[in-house]
Amino acid sequence: AESGFDPAQPLLFKHRLYQVTMKKKNAYVMQEVTVQRSSLNHRDCFILDLGELLYVWCGDDASHRLKFACEARAKALERERWGRAKVRHEADDDFWNVLGGEGPVTSADEAPADVEPDFGEGVLFKMFIDEARRIQVEEVGRRELDRSMLDDACIMILDTRTELFLWHGKHTTELERRNAMKTAVNYLRMNGRCPQQTAIHVFKNGNGMRNKTWAAIFPHTAQ
Repeated sequence: AESGFDPAQPLLFKHRLYQVTMKKKNAYVMQEVTVQRSSLNHRDCFILDLGELLYVWCGDDASHRLKFACEARAKALERERWGRAKVRHEADDDFWNVLGGEGPVTSADEAPADVEPDFGEGVLFKMFIDEARRIQVEEVGRRELDRSMLDDACIMILDTRTELFLWHGKHTTELERRNAMKTAVNYLRMNGRCPQQTAIHVFKNGNGMRNKTWAAIFPHTAQ
């Protein structure tokens, strides 16, 4: 069995995209939308939240008042991160890559009034401990998931927004399995969710097919 101290927990912020728009009676509202370029439009302002980096992107036709409101919301998020986050106004390659690539953005005239965000099946991460005994967590899929994304050498973490699933790959180490629940709890807390009020399912040795939600997202392929 592996011995020694457990690795320090990393910062685990889930990528989010917020739309800052004006509703009736000049009220400004910030709402979460799907993390993809098609969510952007030139009427509103947006905040791409990457945890330690907060991108502010404003449409070409966004009003000065809306830009001011968006900036205020971004600064509020920055303060909540205890000095660990910075606001950036330049839409660089990292910004566009998270949204699926640079391309055309919906014009202000064609911007929809209200769109129900599509979070799909959730967000899938893989967690492993590297040779330097550091916990690494990487996003491997979002919205549309399939069984080929599961890695037997990693702890897979599925966040459906209402539940959290920990899938222990058959070839994970004892140290990784020991730190899986700690990492899940850390993830929930850092993203403003209460671990005591979130169902966390644990599947060992690559199992999980008895759970209807997991089985529906990751069905066994036909032999």
